[in-house]
Amino acid sequence: MNNTLRNFNIKKLSLFALICGLSLFDLSAQNSLVWHFGQKGMLDFRDGSGGVTEFPDGTCGPTMSTSEGSSGYTQSDGKEVFYTDGRTVYYPNGDVMADNFKGDPSSSSSAIIVKSVNPLTPDYYYMFNVSGTSGGSLSQKVHYSILDFSDPLNATVVLKDKALADGVLTEKMTVIPKTGAVGYWILTVSYTHLRAF
Repeated sequence: MNNTLRNFNIKKLSLFALICGLSLFDLSAQNSLVWHFGQKGMLDFRDGSGGVTEFPDGTCGPTMSTSEGSSGYTQSDGKEVFYTDGRTVYYPNGDVMADNFKGDPSSSSSAIIVKSVNPLTPDYYYMFNVSGTSGGSLSQKVHYSILDFSDPLNATVVLKDKALADGVLTEKMTVIPKTGAVGYWILTVSYTHLRAF
């Protein structure tokens, strides 16, 4: 490997580590303190160590298997609410809350979860997901669903797979808070421009 390529890879790796470090800087203020990923993998940052949680035989652990994207929501007190691969929503103990959503676990951003900012529905969560492509088509859709966790042991689906956008979209999404207003922007990218909702 020549020095130019080696330096480029080191710079890319350093930038990646910096971004990851900055995103983990204040985990107590984040809503993703438990990460579920891969083949039943899980990282738990609630104790501040960022260690891998081991599950002895006979105890509940993560049940989700996904090839790429996943998402979850943790309350500010550290209590995990749920996690998903975009198709199936799981309770923290691994039981299925609901399934057959139109997300695709092979999308890099298979789901994004946003807690309701409406004081009348404080236990509602909006789950945004990107559908997969089929038959070689680049056409994908962004859907959203509303989940009600007012009874955390018996949550319900209020709205399922409402189409938000379609077209030639990538599988990437993100969410950012609105500046000077209550709410969030959901951002997705087509191959030619940014779309915001």
